[in-house]
Amino acid sequence: MEKGKFHRVPILIGHNSLEISTDADRIPDILKTISLIFHLQPSKFVPGSLNMQNLIKSSLLGRKIKDHYFKSKSAVKNLTEAMVYASVDQFVRPIRETARLYSQHTPVYLYAFTHQGSLGGVYNRTSPGVAHTEDVGYIFDFKHQGSEADYQVRNRMVRMWANFAKTGNPTPEDDKLLNGVKWTPNTKGDHHLKTLVIDEDLHIENNFASEDIRFWDRIFKLYGTRPYSTY
Repeated sequence: MEKGKFHRVPILIGHNSLEISTDADRIPDILKTISLIFHLQPSKFVPGSLNMQNLIKSSLLGRKIKDHYFKSKSAVKNLTEAMVYASVDQFVRPIRETARLYSQHTPVYLYAFTHQGSLGGVYNRTSPGVAHTEDVGYIFDFKHQGSEADYQVRNRMVRMWANFAKTGNPTPEDDKLLNGVKWTPNTKGDHHLKTLVIDEDLHIENNFASEDIRFWDRIFKLYGTRPYSTY
């Protein structure tokens, strides 16, 4: 990706606000077990893609990452924070770095889906945030029931995705359905990743998830060893 060795066509990519999310009373035992292992072995917080070989440095860095997300609290007893960490680690960070790398060579339309509705199949939401694949329910009809706001979000997403499939631009012209919002792509030379936040309203943010992204960018800069197989 860094060298641009791919078909240089416009790209549409994004993530939900809390990809790894589930109700606290339905957290699988395996997630609780993983949280316990991470609590006892902080080095597990260190992504393998950093290519760290020194076990002592890896353990110290793991504690730094743990403190960033859990503030010295137990990962086992703070499963909401565990879901935030896992979502950033497994989805948000790699997706946004992928968008940044691709944008050096081709237009990239980046989105963050934050609408907490029902068309994704979640009716009694107890955990804040939108889980993995919920956004798909706003593009395809899975027969879930939703509110008027949910169907408005669906209509807008279908319009933008269809536009992109036809023209390579999700907002090629002024559209009342989209309230005139222009989804501008990320391109080479941009200082921030522009993100279309999809909720009951549409708007562009330049610093979405910026605290987490800055934190991980510093981690990779200070502790990482290239080449990275992922980010």
